[in-house]
Amino acid sequence: MTQPDAPPRSRVWLGAFDAQNEFVITSQARLLTSAAVPGGSDPVPAHITTLTIGCLLLQAFTTDFVLAEAHSLPEYDTEPSWPYSQALVRILPRQAQVIHWPPSHHVTNAVLEKVVNWGRSTGPPS
Repeated sequence: MTQPDAPPRSRVWLGAFDAQNEFVITSQARLLTSAAVPGGSDPVPAHITTLTIGCLLLQAFTTDFVLAEAHSLPEYDTEPSWPYSQALVRILPRQAQVIHWPPSHHVTNAVLEKVVNWGRSTGPPS
């Protein structure tokens, strides 16, 4: 049996969420866009969703991979930067044969918004 893989240009990460001894379910979604498309076409839409269920945190990134390929766009920066990389382990496409649980770092409610956005601002440009 072959292992399932994410669609092209998609990624899924696993993390631990400190739910403060409560069974908390949260979902946050962000619409993103690609870098400028050659020829002045509209940017390619992308989407990142973060879901917490109790102590489980899942984050999924996807884009219109057909349109991205048609425009020959380079791959997105698809790995969270430090310190977010300490709390998120990519599970699709798979990098490691073994994933240790719980991870060495966890996400608290106080920093969840930063993890959702990988530390990037989500407000309007200044």
